[in-house]
Amino acid sequence: MGEAFNPRESLPNGFVTFEADYHFVGSKHSLTVHFRTVQGRDPSGVIRGVITGFVKDGWPKGNVVEGEYVGYACPQGVNFTCFDGTFVIKKGSKAQN
Repeated sequence: MGEAFNPRESLPNGFVTFEADYHFVGSKHSLTVHFRTVQGRDPSGVIRGVITGFVKDGWPKGNVVEGEYVGYACPQGVNFTCFDGTFVIKKGSKAQN
């Protein structure tokens, strides 16, 4: 579960940037990650995003997070976008925030 908490900012190249917090709950560890996202469409029209951020709360708090995702039309309905992606928590790193 997550929430974007600032308005999208449009960049000159047509991409947008926004910040969000995502909450992950696991059987052993839970954490909240603060992401700064840059999202746009590649030349073929596919939505792509790059995320950078840090673990805001939980395990392992303060470590840097980096990742990427791709958007696609969801089978759940018209005008829905789903996203598949990955991110990596860089153990032993600390965000400079």
